[in-house]
Amino acid sequence: MKLTRNFFFAIGVFLLTILLHIGFVQVLLGESKPYYSSIYVFTISLLVVSLLVIQFLEYKWRDYLGYFFLVVVAIKLVAAKIFMNSIEQRHENEFKFSFLVLYLISLILITWFTARKLMNEEN
Repeated sequence: MKLTRNFFFAIGVFLLTILLHIGFVQVLLGESKPYYSSIYVFTISLLVVSLLVIQFLEYKWRDYLGYFFLVVVAIKLVAAKIFMNSIEQRHENEFKFSFLVLYLISLILITWFTARKLMNEEN
């Protein structure tokens, strides 16, 4: 199993998104909430694990990758719900907005990554 250019591109785009979030929220708005680092670690970890699982599943069972993608997204959603329930400040608007934006961007990147694999356009 070889990591592809698309894998590193998705990780790079997400890291850039986190840097933009840090720049906007913490530098421009001056907000430094203690849960931001938890959100960053959780979302990047979830993205990397999801991409690695999809990469492995494509290597082993390429014909069923579309179905496995749906399972990965469902598991990712359950993990997000468990994470949100574990944070005391989950009712704060800043937490909801920050988590939702980063989660949705990671979901878009996972979808793009899987679509590229299904179209067999690996680089």
